[in-house]
Amino acid sequence: MKVLLLLFFVLFQCEASDFQLKSIEIDGVVREYALKFPQDYQKGEKIPLLIALHGGGSTWRKFNKGTTKNTLEQQCNERGFLYILPTGKDHHWNDGRKNKLENPYDDIGFISQLIDYSIAHHSADPNRIYIAGMSNGGFMAIRLAQDLSQKITAIAVVAAQMSHDIKNRVQKNPVSVILINGTSDPIVPYQGGEMKLFKFSKSKGQLLSTNQTMSYFLKSNQCQHDYNQQIINNRKFDKTSIEIRQYNNCQNNSKVHRYKVNKGGHLWPGGKQYLPIKLIGRLTREFQASKVILDFFQN
Repeated sequence: MKVLLLLFFVLFQCEASDFQLKSIEIDGVVREYALKFPQDYQKGEKIPLLIALHGGGSTWRKFNKGTTKNTLEQQCNERGFLYILPTGKDHHWNDGRKNKLENPYDDIGFISQLIDYSIAHHSADPNRIYIAGMSNGGFMAIRLAQDLSQKITAIAVVAAQMSHDIKNRVQKNPVSVILINGTSDPIVPYQGGEMKLFKFSKSKGQLLSTNQTMSYFLKSNQCQHDYNQQIINNRKFDKTSIEIRQYNNCQNNSKVHRYKVNKGGHLWPGGKQYLPIKLIGRLTREFQASKVILDFFQN
C-alpha cells in the first residue's frame, strides 16, 4: 500500500511539475493560474499565448486532463505556444448571464490583467493572444471577445453560444472566432433557447442558437457572404458527422468558422467522454478539436 501511495505521489509530482502555479491580485482578490512554457522555448523569445478556460464547476486540472485529454497541452507544446489555465472563483466564470447564480468577481479585469502580465513577464506576444473555452469557459470567451477585442486575436468556443443578455453588446475590433457545437448537446441547445444542466434543473439563461452566434461575429467582423463548406464522415461506427463552414473574407484578415457536430454532445471533440452519453451526449472522434483550434489560431 505504501509503495502504491509513493508511486501515485511521484506520478502526481511529475505531472504537476510541468506547470508553474502562479497568482496575481485583482482589486484585492488573489487570482490563480497555471502556466506552461513549450519544451523548446528560448528565454526572452516572444511567443503566442493561449489562455484556456475550464467549464463551470470544473478546475484547470480537470479541464486539461479530463476534458481535453491533454490534447490542448500537447498541441501548445508542439507548436511553441505559452499555455495558461486560469482558475475561476468558485469554479465558475462571470460570463454575463444575468440570471445565472455565479460569482460576482471581475473576470474581465482578471483576464485583461493576466494578458498584460503575461506580455510583461512571460514573454507573450501582444499580437498573438488567443482564448479557448468550453461551456462556461466558452461563454466567457465570447464575452472576452466583446470586451477585450483590442487585446485578443482570436477565440475558440466549444459547447457554448452567446447568451441573450450580451447579444446587444458591441465588439469594437475584429476577433477571429471558431465555434464547435454539437446538435444533440442536452445542456447547450444547438438551436438556442433555455440552458439547463438537467431536464428539471433551474434555468442557466436564454441562449442564441449557434447560427445566430455565428451571425453576430460575421457582422462584427464585417465578413463577406462567401464561404467554404466541407463535410467529414470518415469513422463508420462513430455515429457523428461534421459540417464545416468557413468565412475567410473578413475585416483585418479575421475569420469565422463553424464546426457543426451532428449528433454530438456537450464534450470536447477528440477529448474524453467524461460522463455517460445519457447525461452529456456523444463524443465525436471525427476530428480533434485541439488540433483544429491551434491550426485556426496559427493561420
